[in-house]
Amino acid sequence: MFSQSLLPLLHSYRTICLQCPLIERTNVLSYLVQQFNLPLFSWNLAAQQIRPLKGTEIDSNCKKVSPSTAIDTELEFNTIKSVLLTWQQRQDSGIIIIENGLSLINKSGLDILLTEILNGCQEVNKFLIFLEMGEEGVPDSLVSVIPSLYLPIPTVPDLEQLAQQLNLSTDLLLPGLGLYGEEISQGVRLAQASNTAINDTLLNYKIERFQALGLALNPTPKAIDVGGMDLLKKAVHQLQLDYSSKARNLGIPLPKGWLLAGPPGTGKSFVAKLIANRLQFALVTVGVDQVKAHGAVYLSNLLSRMEAAAPIVCYFDEFDKFFEAEGQGEAAKTREVLGVLLTWLQEKRSPVFVLATLNRLDALPPELTRAGRFDKIFYVGFPRAIERKAIFELHGGRFDCRFKDGTALTMEQWQILIDQTNFYTGAEIQAIVENAVRQRFYDGLEIELTLDDLLAATDKITPLFTRDTERVLAMANRAKGVCEPVSSPDNSVFAPACVNL
Repeated sequence: MFSQSLLPLLHSYRTICLQCPLIERTNVLSYLVQQFNLPLFSWNLAAQQIRPLKGTEIDSNCKKVSPSTAIDTELEFNTIKSVLLTWQQRQDSGIIIIENGLSLINKSGLDILLTEILNGCQEVNKFLIFLEMGEEGVPDSLVSVIPSLYLPIPTVPDLEQLAQQLNLSTDLLLPGLGLYGEEISQGVRLAQASNTAINDTLLNYKIERFQALGLALNPTPKAIDVGGMDLLKKAVHQLQLDYSSKARNLGIPLPKGWLLAGPPGTGKSFVAKLIANRLQFALVTVGVDQVKAHGAVYLSNLLSRMEAAAPIVCYFDEFDKFFEAEGQGEAAKTREVLGVLLTWLQEKRSPVFVLATLNRLDALPPELTRAGRFDKIFYVGFPRAIERKAIFELHGGRFDCRFKDGTALTMEQWQILIDQTNFYTGAEIQAIVENAVRQRFYDGLEIELTLDDLLAATDKITPLFTRDTERVLAMANRAKGVCEPVSSPDNSVFAPACVNL
């Protein structure tokens, strides 16, 4: 269940921290009972007493409360302190498992007392195991004396063993990659109880579990196209080659990921769907706000799940939100999150392609933009003239087939429309087309868009560039010399003429 280093670490440090989800609690306790011949005890705040799991009873002075009694901070402090003191006074050998106790120790300032107990444990064969099932990690002051072990998420070989236990084919459990063993078993039980296909039920269960953790999972992104961005599309094709079996045979390293910077509405989110579809990877969108709220341990757990569910595209939208700290406490949490991200991006060897989008490149710490973290950094700006035409054709073709065969507007009409929509984002052009279609629908007319329809819809939209010119220009200026362009220079007939000032 845990790595083979569990026993050596426990004998070396006399105390360890085991991290696992709550759903695996019973399995982990059963595993620990089987691993040790010493008397084994457990304590948690709900039971309010030290209970024997294996071996003899223990005299406990822990303060007991009824289930209806509210647990306030003072009571928590006294209770966890009495547990530690009771264990310190024990003369015989044994192991105590303290469930979710590190948060209480960290909050109560009992680090020094715990250190004294750890030193005393060296004299007799006594051990402490902190079983953490939440987002609390080892306090910084105790990291050097309490090593951490994480319950691994099952891989394909583990699924084969689980499939044998459940008397099922391994292929049926493959959609469960990224879930813990007990979660997979629960998904199978749901399928059997509802008499539905196991692989479909397991996939839907995984989508729900990921969503509860702040991860939006799209297992099969639909085919999508974006107007223009020829250089980025070429890079996506090269990305497909990087993940090919030929590249693996040649020993070419797996890609790490891309950063996309640029104003809102320029198509950065569409690129994530485009890449996932072209690579035929699942798309997992990470909830940045939820990660910020829960911290570094939570992020580590999410990254472990995503690596187990690979191959996937891991999409961080509004990536700069990670590093907006408010107050000293938030700043410390931000540094911890940054440390986890930096280590993972640097050491990642799994087929997890990371795509991070943001508005301002200067909002990121410089450590994240140096070589070795992301393979490419693109700036996605306002579409060029020929790209605006392509975007109009892309969205217009959804409602009016004339936009697909090029008969919707004349060249002169296209020139007028393209000139009128200079510095409009792709999202704003999409809104223009949809508003024009909606207006014709309200008027009871056939959906045959004219230049007048599109110009009337254009007049009703105030573009981002007009509303926030200074910040938009600042985004572009700060990206110069750092980012690659997503589009080639526009040499079409629609491009504005060069003026030599």
